[in-house]
Amino acid sequence: WTAQLAFRDYLRAHPLRAAAYAALKQALATRHAHDRVAYTDGKAAFVAETLRLADGAACALGAPAAGDDA
Repeated sequence: WTAQLAFRDYLRAHPLRAAAYAALKQALATRHAHDRVAYTDGKAAFVAETLRLADGAACALGAPAAGDDA
């Protein structure tokens, strides 16, 4: 759950990133209305990049990275 919480928290703290995610989800929902796998795959790169950003922000604050269960 750590990564999911880091993703959520990062979007809450960065409204422009959250808006970009909402726009991506809308576009993917339109494009892949009947293909859940394609919809999910379409979000993968955005989610991975956001988690990298969240990890970088956490490390800058001295917190463990999202994947760490220390």
